[in-house]
Amino acid sequence: MEKKRRIHPAWIILFGMTLVQGGFIGVGINCISVLFAGITENMGFASSKLSLYYTIRGLISASLVAPAVSLFMKKKNAKMIAVMGFLVGISLCLMSLYNHVWQWYISAAINALGACMGPMMVPMVINAWFHKKRGLATGIAMSASGIFGALLSPACGGIIESLGWRAAAVFMGVCLMALTMIPSLLFIRITPEQMGCRAYGADEEKPENEQPREIPGEKKYSVSSFAMMGFAMLVFTVITQFAFLIPTYSRVLGYATMVGATLTSIAMIGNIGFKLIFGAAVDRFGVHRTTIATLILGAGAFCLLMMGSRSALFLYAGSFLFGSLYSLGTIASSLLCISVFGRDYQKPMSRISAVTQVAAAFATPFYSFVYEASASFVPVLVGCAVACLLPTGVLVVLAAQSRRQNG
Repeated sequence: MEKKRRIHPAWIILFGMTLVQGGFIGVGINCISVLFAGITENMGFASSKLSLYYTIRGLISASLVAPAVSLFMKKKNAKMIAVMGFLVGISLCLMSLYNHVWQWYISAAINALGACMGPMMVPMVINAWFHKKRGLATGIAMSASGIFGALLSPACGGIIESLGWRAAAVFMGVCLMALTMIPSLLFIRITPEQMGCRAYGADEEKPENEQPREIPGEKKYSVSSFAMMGFAMLVFTVITQFAFLIPTYSRVLGYATMVGATLTSIAMIGNIGFKLIFGAAVDRFGVHRTTIATLILGAGAFCLLMMGSRSALFLYAGSFLFGSLYSLGTIASSLLCISVFGRDYQKPMSRISAVTQVAAAFATPFYSFVYEASASFVPVLVGCAVACLLPTGVLVVLAAQSRRQNG
């Protein structure tokens, strides 16, 4: 008699993808703002010029995301994750050699080659491995970006103050490569079939209903549904880009560099907690209601940040609530696309992701431009607070469409 497995391989894959998420997003994105704040202060670069790094990275990523997703789903080879991790890690290490602002644009291009499908890769693998508890599993994996961001942001801030930003750049690059390359080379597999098993929870379903209720078969979606989903994901992407400017905003208000690093850590703590709550809430209340509630919290976060000049306590509270918005670009986006587009959601989602990455490329420089033109972050914060509320109507319509399609 075949011995029953005590631990389903899906949980091992979840552990590996949690490390990968921590590397690509926790280190490669969430810690970069602390590094750039140190670079700007030490090198004297204008914030808007260094922010072009985000623009170049975003534009190149947008042009590569669709073919990269297609290749990833065709090859289903975890070694691709290792290659991507190496490229992103080496792009950070190279920064330690730079002296001129244009050199950071080289790292932006290398980084984009490795990180072009970063927002989609982890949810895609989790969705393949989990039929049951998909929301919770996705929330656990996505929370890694907050865990590693919270742990490593103060470490980067401390290294910058004691050894300089060049040492911090190398530290970040090595950490990222270790977190992404080791698990992908040793034990991550893209689909259950590669390990001769079925997805977690699939064995509990009746044979005539092998597709889980949450992932219907291929859907014929309308142009309006595609446009509404695109608008929602666009807003999700744009409002979360303010994360890169939280340390800069803190410094403009007159607080020390370590306060900015602490704010990033607090946002990451919110990231961790809210992603776990978001994933569990999706399984209980549905992705549409959970996303609307998160957008309302996000609007409150920007309001609290606006009050940061009065007391650092408002900054801390606003940064914590801001952490809830990280759930939108990861868990919410993938699960909403499944609801709208069905089982073959990767293709339309990659097209929308290409557009949103273009928007992300210009969002941070635009925020910097508005700040420099108005000599205040208030217009940026007000705009972001209003933007948080814009997709709620779209989500109500999409929820109604989903209910009609599912009977």
